Amino acid sequence: IWIVIDSILRQTLRPKKIILTLSELQFKGKKIPSKLNKLEDNGFLEIIWTSDDIRSHKKYLYSMLKYPNDIIVTIDDDFIYEKSMLENLYHYSEEYPTCVITHLALKRNGANYNEWKNLFLEKVKPTYSVMQFGGSGVLYPAHSLHIDAFDKIKISKLSPLADDLWLNTMAIINSTKIVKTNYNFYLLPLIFKNNKELYTENVLHDKNNEQIKNIESYYGPVLTSEYFD
Repeated sequence: IWIVIDSILRQTLRPKKIILTLSELQFKGKKIPSKLNKLEDNGFLEIIWTSDDIRSHKKYLYSMLKYPNDIIVTIDDDFIYEKSMLENLYHYSEEYPTCVITHLALKRNGANYNEWKNLFLEKVKPTYSVMQFGGSGVLYPAHSLHIDAFDKIKISKLSPLADDLWLNTMAIINSTKIVKTNYNFYLLPLIFKNNKELYTENVLHDKNNEQIKNIESYYGPVLTSEYFD
């Protein structure tokens, strides 16, 4: 993870704060690599410790609750980020200050996640019809998500393994549109066992479609309807 953090520290636009949320269930006694301790001691990193483990939802939930009036950019811990990633997001947010800004997105197409189209380098103006991809770097303006975004009971019941689906839903039902940039740098992935397991569970074992069904059973046809645009 320190390699990922280092790629953020090398950004052309430095963030005010880097926040890493860790579960005490994963790190017994709060024992973490010394490089993370050093980053924390030097003031480059803030670590939020939680007593539970909501998996990939940790990346946004606790930081947004702690800093509700700030812009939050989410990233994944399995990519190295090109140095202009944050600056590009911020540039778009100046043009579209009330929108979620993402570097990668999927064009939703019905209830089968595997049929959603990856838009790659295509720029997309404000819309409800795409899903932001968290691994690419996603900028969330303050108060851009519905309050249910932080309801851990709903998360665990409806979308425990798919934070992208959940965050997309929470933006849409809060009347927040998504903008996709034309950022043309590829992400360098770092492959970890846990990340491969999550991909296998969601995509190969059809968990994404199951979670889409769960979400729409509660909120209605948020992800599969065409009426938004």
